[in-house]
Amino acid sequence: MGLKGTRTGRSVDPMMRSSFRTAFVQPEGRVGAHIIECVITGVNTSAWTVDVASKYDQLYYGDIQVASPYLHPNRGEGVYVLPEVGAKGMVCIPSDGPPPFLLCFIMPVEQTPLPPVPEGDETSAEDNQSNYTFAGGRTRGKPGDIIMRGRDGNFVALHRGGVLQVGSTELSQRLYIPLQNLIEDISQNYRHYNVGGTMSWGVRAGSPDDALETRCMQTMRLFADQKEATIRICKGTFEAMAEPEDGWQEDMAELGIGSEPIIYEVTVSPEGFSAEEGIPNAGAVEGTTLRFLFDKAGGAFLGARGSVMLGIKGKLKIVAEDDIYIESKKSITLKAGTTFRLEGGDALDLGGKVTKVNGGSKPVAHVGSQILITTTVPIPIVVGGTPGTITAGAVFSGSVSTGNPTIQV
Repeated sequence: MGLKGTRTGRSVDPMMRSSFRTAFVQPEGRVGAHIIECVITGVNTSAWTVDVASKYDQLYYGDIQVASPYLHPNRGEGVYVLPEVGAKGMVCIPSDGPPPFLLCFIMPVEQTPLPPVPEGDETSAEDNQSNYTFAGGRTRGKPGDIIMRGRDGNFVALHRGGVLQVGSTELSQRLYIPLQNLIEDISQNYRHYNVGGTMSWGVRAGSPDDALETRCMQTMRLFADQKEATIRICKGTFEAMAEPEDGWQEDMAELGIGSEPIIYEVTVSPEGFSAEEGIPNAGAVEGTTLRFLFDKAGGAFLGARGSVMLGIKGKLKIVAEDDIYIESKKSITLKAGTTFRLEGGDALDLGGKVTKVNGGSKPVAHVGSQILITTTVPIPIVVGGTPGTITAGAVFSGSVSTGNPTIQV
């Protein structure tokens, strides 16, 4: 046994030496380092150390640290992984005395059966009964790919060509593609929270398995410090907003609007919606100030509690295959800058207690109207062969018997 501060030509068993460089039982200077295949048997999550046991010699090393591509003691800087029990790795016993550490990890060898040997193949059956692989379930990559993957399927992949792929499952991932600087999202359900509101898109909760309903819903706050949202936009399948008691539900039913599922709806309600779920708060229905929707059949509705203006610089043409009905609780004014035309086809029907033309105030007689005629000058007449005169100021009564039959009042 060498003494402290001396060297001997006798080899020193690295398994028995102290971890200190100049221990009593270890000579000064470097000796050969050793690499031993081990399996992790324990993990200390607070100290970031592991317990390992060697595969062949049944040696045990407790509370040793795990090497990393880079580490720095300043605030935990670095790239590191906390391994799990059962992982296989190589333990390094340094040459100059520091304690052992887990150097790296390796994959155990597996045997997979090969396809049956074709008849007439001269290759021995023994050489074709098994195939050795170190894949260990890893994702098959391309040369140059850098992949990090968890046991539960989450992954980060840096592909050759500059593509970055990040995901938790095949239906929950994002790809960054350098071609045209494209970001591509793949998901079954998507939800984004923002100070301005929330957006969710995907399969509607509670939909039957045999008919997966989808929905895209967005809520928006008017101010970031508000708790509730004021605007809700829904597309797809969803619970449509109800009309308030003084709303237009009867008119919508008369026209068949909403008889098919409503698939798009915009609602504005100062009473607010839950910003996360879009559920109307108490009073949101009665407090609705604007609602626009259309259903699967193409029926559309716009209900506004305020004034609505349609401003067009060009032409406006409205075409309907069926009736057009315009109703106002007060007056209706139609104004034309040059010419105003009404074409009634077979008939033009004007109804009202009093019909005025150019603001007139005098009544217009029609066929059958009773009239009185006052003479303004003497009128000579012959009655029974005897001549006579109707003096000025005389009044006659009668009725209109002729006129234009295409104008009726």
